[in-house]
Amino acid sequence: MEDVERQEEVQAEEAEEKRSVPKRKKRHRRRRRISGVKLVTLWISVLVMLAFCVVMVSPLRGCTVSDGDFIKKTVAQKTAFDNAGISADNAENVTTEMIKLDEEMCYKINFSHGDAEYSYIVSADSGKIIVSRSSLKQTK
Repeated sequence: MEDVERQEEVQAEEAEEKRSVPKRKKRHRRRRRISGVKLVTLWISVLVMLAFCVVMVSPLRGCTVSDGDFIKKTVAQKTAFDNAGISADNAENVTTEMIKLDEEMCYKINFSHGDAEYSYIVSADSGKIIVSRSSLKQTK
C-alpha cells in the first residue's frame, strides 16, 4: 500500500509541476518544399512577365531622338538666315524647336529682322528648307 500511496504522491507532484510551469513549445521551422510542377509554373510566369515588359518597352525605343541622327540646330538656323539674306548677328528673337512633320523630324525656326518676321521649317535629315514664310510686323 505504501507503494501505491507513493506512486499517487509522485503523480500528484508531477501534475502540480505541469500546472505551475507552462511547457515551452518547440518551434520547428519547416522548410517549404516546392514541388516540381509549382517550380516550373513559377519560372514560366516569370518568363512571361519579362517578355511582356520587353514588348511594352520596345515601342518606346523609337521615341528617343539622338542628336547624332540629324543636322545640328545651328546648321538649320544658318540655312534659314542665308535664305532670308541676313546674318545670324542681325537676327532677333530667334527661337528654334524640333518638330515632327509628316513623319519627318524638322526644325521650326522663327526670327525677326527690322520690320519683318520670318518662319522656316528645315528638314533635320537633309537640311533643306521645307516651308518658308515672311511677313511684316504688326504695328499697334
